[in-house]
Amino acid sequence: MPTTVVEASAAGNIPTPAEAPRVAANDVRERETTPWRAHETLGVPWFRFGFEQRVRFEHLENDFRSSNKGDATGLFTRTLAYAELRSRPFVIGGEFQDSRAWTSDATPLNTTLVDALEPIRAFIGVRSENTLERGDATEVTAGRMTIDLGSRRLVARNDFRGTINSFTGVDVMWTASSKEVVRAFAVMPVV
Repeated sequence: MPTTVVEASAAGNIPTPAEAPRVAANDVRERETTPWRAHETLGVPWFRFGFEQRVRFEHLENDFRSSNKGDATGLFTRTLAYAELRSRPFVIGGEFQDSRAWTSDATPLNTTLVDALEPIRAFIGVRSENTLERGDATEVTAGRMTIDLGSRRLVARNDFRGTINSFTGVDVMWTASSKEVVRAFAVMPVV
């Protein structure tokens, strides 16, 4: 008959010498995969903010569009800044985008590349739990917003492009305790 040896510490949460390497590796892995969050560090859970800066250099030789002459070269920046105030069950927030380009004369520009200081999100919302059943969650958001839906083919927050699509309207999402999601929205694109 096999024998099972169980090691336990007196405090219950201190790893045994046999567990120590595994626990240390898990701690390192958790620190590497968990992003730093300012609101967690500052101890202010009701206020969230963020900032993102992206710089990208692009060069296109022998442009396939007949209207363009020469090579297209550009340095493109996208800056995002957002803030949210949360006071259960209410949330109010906003996000600004600043997309700019420094280019050669042959580079065609349009609103997919450049949009200086645009509010892409300005919303109010209600977040509640145990709305229809125990363990569910309901989110209602109204105003200007960005939406990621499913596989992101039809409605998405652009990742690669210089500017981000935003919509104005209402978005309602209910998540059951079994993690099934029902979502309905009525929005129109911001032009």
